[in-house]
Amino acid sequence: MTSCPLTTLVVIDPAVIDYQSLVHGVAPDAEVVVLDLHQDGIGQITQVLANRTGIASLHIVSHGQPGILHLGSTQLQWQTLSHYAHQIRQWATGLAEHASILLYGCEVAATQLGQQFVRQLSRLTGAAVAASTNRTGHASLGGDWTLEFATGPVQTSLAFSPQTLAAYPFALAFLDETFRFSDVADKRWRFGVGETGRPTPRDNPFLTARGTAAAPAGGLPGSPTGALDPEGEGTLRLTNALNDQATFVLYDNPIPFNAGLTITFELYAYGSTSIDAQGSGADGVSFFLIDGTASPDAAGAFGGSLGYAQKFNPNLGINVPGIVGGYLGIGFDEFGNFSSPADEPGGPVVRVGGPGRTPDSISVRSTANTQYTYVTGTPTLPFGIDNPTATTRVPAKRTVVIDLTPDERLSVRIDANNDGDFIDPGESPPELQNIDVGSINGIARPDTFKFGFAAGTGDFNNIHEVRNLVVDILNQPPEAQDFGASLPILSSINLTGFAAIDPENDPIQLFTITTLPPAEQGTLFLGDPAAGGVPIVVGQAIPAEEIGQVFFQSTASFTGATFTYTATDNLGLVDGSPATVTLGLIPTPPPPGGGDDDGPGVPGLPDGPGDGGVVAPGGCLPGITRRARTDRDTRLIGTRNIDRLTGRGGNDTIQGRDCPDRLDGGRGNDRIAGGAARDRIRGQQGNDAGRGNAGDDVIDLGLGNDRGFGGRGNDRIFGRRGNDRINGKGGDDELIGGRGRDRIVGASNNDILDGQQGNDELRGGRGRDFINGGLGNDRNRGGRGPDIIYARRGRDVLWGGPARDGLHGGKGNDRIAGNTQRDNIFGGFGDDVIIGGGGADSIRTGRGRDRIVYRNPDHGVDRIRDFNPLRDRIDLRRIFRRPEYTSSDRFASYVRIGTGSDGAILRVDGNGDASGGFLRLAILEGVAANALNRTNILT
Repeated sequence: MTSCPLTTLVVIDPAVIDYQSLVHGVAPDAEVVVLDLHQDGIGQITQVLANRTGIASLHIVSHGQPGILHLGSTQLQWQTLSHYAHQIRQWATGLAEHASILLYGCEVAATQLGQQFVRQLSRLTGAAVAASTNRTGHASLGGDWTLEFATGPVQTSLAFSPQTLAAYPFALAFLDETFRFSDVADKRWRFGVGETGRPTPRDNPFLTARGTAAAPAGGLPGSPTGALDPEGEGTLRLTNALNDQATFVLYDNPIPFNAGLTITFELYAYGSTSIDAQGSGADGVSFFLIDGTASPDAAGAFGGSLGYAQKFNPNLGINVPGIVGGYLGIGFDEFGNFSSPADEPGGPVVRVGGPGRTPDSISVRSTANTQYTYVTGTPTLPFGIDNPTATTRVPAKRTVVIDLTPDERLSVRIDANNDGDFIDPGESPPELQNIDVGSINGIARPDTFKFGFAAGTGDFNNIHEVRNLVVDILNQPPEAQDFGASLPILSSINLTGFAAIDPENDPIQLFTITTLPPAEQGTLFLGDPAAGGVPIVVGQAIPAEEIGQVFFQSTASFTGATFTYTATDNLGLVDGSPATVTLGLIPTPPPPGGGDDDGPGVPGLPDGPGDGGVVAPGGCLPGITRRARTDRDTRLIGTRNIDRLTGRGGNDTIQGRDCPDRLDGGRGNDRIAGGAARDRIRGQQGNDAGRGNAGDDVIDLGLGNDRGFGGRGNDRIFGRRGNDRINGKGGDDELIGGRGRDRIVGASNNDILDGQQGNDELRGGRGRDFINGGLGNDRNRGGRGPDIIYARRGRDVLWGGPARDGLHGGKGNDRIAGNTQRDNIFGGFGDDVIIGGGGADSIRTGRGRDRIVYRNPDHGVDRIRDFNPLRDRIDLRRIFRRPEYTSSDRFASYVRIGTGSDGAILRVDGNGDASGGFLRLAILEGVAANALNRTNILT
């Protein structure tokens, strides 16, 4: 008997929470492969498909984000797609003709760049690829199981039974653990208690819905007295209301420090059995990070050390250690001693640093290497961290969000009144925003970290619990949008264009006016100035529901003005770059009868608003196509029909209207504008201006030196021949230069800019852009969003923008410069000059003789992944030109080279001739310190 080979292959990354339940839910006619978490996932898939034939559908279940798949130890994304292209092409040998690939990761196709990533994967494999544009998973977490984007017809359904998908309670985020049930989904946890030196019994942390105290392997214990909550209603209890407790729970899975994360959880502190005279319970909960190589078995000290820090005073014989490997501890401090060096006023010092007891505060302590030194903290907040008199957890709920960027910037927010935002007083404390953890800790950060919770009680107590932990990719702030309006002098206008795009679709909470128009030009009002509106002041925050009531009133001398604003989402994240509102002047109209004559009408085109009749949806008359053409310098205006307007030989003005029109310029210098529908615009010969409008337009500028402008839709603009100027606008545009010397500028959304041939200038806009320089000597500049820039061939210049960009040199000798954020820089094949910029960048020099330039000792710390001491150089001459560096032997005086766990560490004296001040500038991975000398370092 011969068995039929399986034609469905399901590949599952084990980092997906409770992946076992998905494995059990795969259809019986499918083969399942679980990747090795510690091996290259692309290589594993390639190896599997090399031994298969006729696979009709490949299902890849993993974590994802826009344009990125997490597979084993690998991230497959734009930066690595070319590296893996050869392997991915081999997948086709195992796939059947017309095969489909389904990518289940969250938001893989959520942006223009993500969709381009999916299309490229389709080109490499020859398969139709489907991916999700939103969160994948359970509806209660904002997810679904629909793969909304596809490159072609997908001839298969999902590989899991409907019952499996309905029962799977998670989303494909990095970690999603509710602690509500009798067991955890991901079995990678450690737990324990700390030494107290007191006779009080020490209780393990436990799941309140678990009725047995024993913990399964990798899981968490249950209540020693039987389940306290029904299944689905539990929490992780860190301490009971007992004195002198210290516990910890650790997610025992190392995470790369380059993975920017957002950590969200609910915190409950309530039910105290011993409250101090000021009404406080004690002591609090800490969220901590430790070195990823550490595996502690015990919590830190009890009481005000919150299970993270130590209690140490050798003179008094006090020595309770802090948690092993501690890197950062954030204390949610009810009693206030996490901010204090002592446990009582005037008492012995047991911790390092701090202003003294600060009840109801949040503070930060540093590494075990620095004795868990106090770093910073809030004063007493306008709300309690705990609710010690509450007998149930509901009144004590606090929601915490912690952001940790890849360059070690820490921000902490807490929703104390459960209104779903972080904008009330004290909820986004300024002391805890954008803290530079790396510079504060003063040591090389570990390559990986682990995170967890700890808690402590002392002479007073509380119940301490956490619930609904979600760890995901770093949340991005909203992006406020530019807009404009026009009005005459001595008039007012309602400004209705305020808008912001939030990458995670979080609701916009506030709009803040950051600058005002000049007073001689006019005044902004909240409310109609003719009906009692109130003038707006600089810095005024306007709720999103009221922003539609902003008016501008012009003066008699009004000639035009601008002002700026930012947007704040419900997490309290603010757009870092204000948007601009441009106010233009509408000239006073001439007296009746004084206007220009547009000339005679064109046969077949009415001069009025269009034919009568029934209007179809979208404003078009059904079933009618109007054609008109002229050889004169003529103005052709569309109707409410589907028009085909052709200019031919004259210098024409051609305007579409409400239908999907075709507008052809002809041989003259034409001005062509689409209407409200999806138009096709062709400039043809001549120096033309083509402008999209509200629809998803295709604009082909043709042979002249043309200007192309996108509209509000998702437009495609082709420069073709000639030295063209192409600008995106409101949609996700594709802007393609052609053979000339083009200037291409993205706009507010996620655009693709492709210079093609010629020496072009390409500039990203406010969105997440993909910029491809092409074949000439191009100048490519990132915009405000996190862009991907490729130089390709030619001697190119690449500049990163203010976001985290990927900059890729090509085959020429390129100049590549990062900006303020943590950029990924790839030198390519030529002899390149690479300038990292202000962020902690990842730099790969490539194959040529490259020079890495530093202009400021505070720039970094960069990781140089493939530095070759035989051909590459690090250039510090810009730093040492400063007047504070006077030594003639700059290498000996100001440069230090040491050895780290990953390779050589380059340090530079940031103080010049003053004492001290050596700062880490770069880590040269895989390079021995003794391989570097004066030859490699240009001073």
